[in-house]
Amino acid sequence: MPANDFGVVLGVSHYVDLARLDGPQHDASAFRSWLVDGAGVPPENIEFVAAADDEGKPVAAKLADAFEQIVDRARDRGASRRLYVYFAGHGIAASYSHLVLLAANAAGDKLNHGLNTREYRDGLASVAPFSEQLFFFDCCRKYDWVAKGTKPPWTPITPQSLAVKQYTFYASEFQKSAYERAPVFTTMRGLFSRALISGLEGAAAVRQSGDWVVTTDSLARYLQRKVPALAAEHDLHQEPQREFSGPANDLVIVTVSAPVERSVTFELAPEEKTLLVFTAAYELVAELMAPATTVGLAPGQYMVLALPSRRRTIVDVDGGIDRLSVTVSANA
Repeated sequence: MPANDFGVVLGVSHYVDLARLDGPQHDASAFRSWLVDGAGVPPENIEFVAAADDEGKPVAAKLADAFEQIVDRARDRGASRRLYVYFAGHGIAASYSHLVLLAANAAGDKLNHGLNTREYRDGLASVAPFSEQLFFFDCCRKYDWVAKGTKPPWTPITPQSLAVKQYTFYASEFQKSAYERAPVFTTMRGLFSRALISGLEGAAAVRQSGDWVVTTDSLARYLQRKVPALAAEHDLHQEPQREFSGPANDLVIVTVSAPVERSVTFELAPEEKTLLVFTAAYELVAELMAPATTVGLAPGQYMVLALPSRRRTIVDVDGGIDRLSVTVSANA
């Protein structure tokens, strides 16, 4: 139940020595809002650390304290289910599974002023009373073999529990950058965070047992489509990644309202008579007989099969605020 869920939300914008960022404050606030309004996490179960205009803060100790506060609070509660961890700011990595979340007092010669996410994830799997743990890191993963970051203060009580499910979503590939940009007339936002919030609010929803839900798999698929598309709008390249440990099953993150369908128009070659539309799970959702070529589809990825030629094409119906029309040629 969401009443037994907790969150650690961190946003670092104004660094002492590293380049200033404008998006983390807005992105962290947006994620906290989704936790409360979308996921139903009680506000008192969230540690939010983000300084809008205070240069050099939060320092690494403040970031670490947020985790200690949540773990202690969950232990006192005695019943907990899920932990959400979100970070926006600068990051640096020494290997594929290693990442340092840099605090505001980090500098070119002080890159250990930050949290070692590998150590924190291992520690949380060992000592924290959360069977489900989701991590979202909107930061670069540029390579630096020297930076290690700080470990959590907890002394492991038991070895890492194999029953703990951990899902980690990275904004970029290892050794690559993550970007922030401002859409027209809006504030600066991380490209990954924009896509993440959109997906969690329903753009990544799939139908499951009669309900519309966002799952770890559906969110990953959505981010893999949406983030590169947002980056391409600014002539950038950015590919998100994810990894998991523990039981490798798909996890329902949140149940959402039925998404608004988009009007999708398919352009058929003259010889085509029928168009079959399947979801990513190969569920038939529409069968169109020429000349009818328009159908309402919820956001998601679809496979379209044109008959009698059996030509196939993939169409991504994007999730956004307004209705949109996507034209796909059966000759593709």
